[in-house]
Amino acid sequence: MGLAQLTKKVHGYMAQGIPRQEILAQMAKDSPHETVKIAYAIASVPTEENRKKYLRYNAVLILLLMCCSVLNLLAEMPIDLTKPTLFLVIKVVAPLVGAYFAFQFHGGVYRVLALWLWVDLFEAVLFLHGITLFAVLKIPVLMVAFVLSLMIGMRAFPQLKFIGPKSDGQGSYRLQ
Repeated sequence: MGLAQLTKKVHGYMAQGIPRQEILAQMAKDSPHETVKIAYAIASVPTEENRKKYLRYNAVLILLLMCCSVLNLLAEMPIDLTKPTLFLVIKVVAPLVGAYFAFQFHGGVYRVLALWLWVDLFEAVLFLHGITLFAVLKIPVLMVAFVLSLMIGMRAFPQLKFIGPKSDGQGSYRLQ
């Protein structure tokens, strides 16, 4: 079963008011070889309280990610089509993909987004030799987006590690 299907199933169980540990036990009983994937899907769904608490921050993050995409494109203008533009396409599309998953409020994306934004920020600062207005505007946008992504990832999804669900000393997953 794919991660999207697992997440839909988890949402259905959570709408019925079933606790997260019981959802894991019930779903892992059907397919024990996918226990880690199921725990990850459960941990990637925020509690209703966290969803409400961080919804505005998430909306700002989505807007900033779209701005990052536009600013990445504008900072490279004029585009020389005789040179490879694959990295430019990646720099424009990756924040949009991140914005899509942030819109879905999927917990697994925030830490990866923070890493991507950190690398993009590092690259923007290092290659600031062609100073344009868009290149300068991109730096504070990337900084704020990085902080928001990290904050939402760590506070709204405390049961996730960088990749995968957290577990306690006995090996059971902390799903809260």
